[in-house]
Amino acid sequence: MLHDHALRRRNSHDTTSPDCLPVVLCSSPAYAEWVPLYTESVPSVKTDTAYVDLDTIRRKGIWQKMWGLVDFAAVRNNAGKSSWSAKGQWEYDCAEEQTRVIAEYGYSGQMGSGEIVYSHHRPS
Repeated sequence: MLHDHALRRRNSHDTTSPDCLPVVLCSSPAYAEWVPLYTESVPSVKTDTAYVDLDTIRRKGIWQKMWGLVDFAAVRNNAGKSSWSAKGQWEYDCAEEQTRVIAEYGYSGQMGSGEIVYSHHRPS
């Protein structure tokens, strides 16, 4: 899933680590745009970039809910469908450092553009 991909991608070459996500979710004001969360930086290799829409952060009990986007450096295939980006909604428990995916959508274009080519949903 989108979030799992973002966490697997982090390493010592990241310019901004997804480790900062709980800090962003639990302490940031609202913004109305995609804000880069991290870009993996590997010399001479195209890399994926993860974004968060800080304006979508909502609190529900102990959970913070928000939307994110990963813009892929290379086309991805999911169930035989090609995608260049994916948007997802996640819930985070900042105190316990837990995450769960609510929804994920794969898009045929970059930055969530084009047609939706796959989707996954999980009740919250």
